[in-house]
Amino acid sequence: MVGEKAKKAGVRVSADFYDEMDKKVEWLLGEAVKRCKANKRQTLYPADL
Repeated sequence: MVGEKAKKAGVRVSADFYDEMDKKVEWLLGEAVKRCKANKRQTLYPADL
């Protein structure tokens, strides 16, 4: 998906881009989990993002 979107935009993706993207996704998921738990839920919802 990332490669396809980048190609459509006319740019390339370096190999280390994916490592950094994984870190961002991991952070974002952690924040969503915190919000979910703060609302006393066990299910993540789009609003948690």
